[in-house]
Amino acid sequence: AKQAIHTSAAPAALGTYSQGIRAGQTIYLSGQLGLDPVTGNLREDIPAQIDQAFLNLRAVAEAGGAPLVAGRGVQNVIENERMALGRSPNV
Repeated sequence: AKQAIHTSAAPAALGTYSQGIRAGQTIYLSGQLGLDPVTGNLREDIPAQIDQAFLNLRAVAEAGGAPLVAGRGVQNVIENERMALGRSPNV
């Protein structure tokens, strides 16, 4: 069975879609922008927006019961992208 994922720790979906969907043991995350979930505004610059987008993804994943954990494939991709941009790999 499919279950929609919603959390106030990430910006609300702006359309007729969910922040994420859990289908069995799989979590599908909708794309995230660098929007601050409290203010609804984009963060101040590109690096801050990238950080916020990943924090938003993490919040939705955790709300779905699948925290992003170091050592898993998705987390490794995130860390590689952040390091390529000169950012800390610690989300």
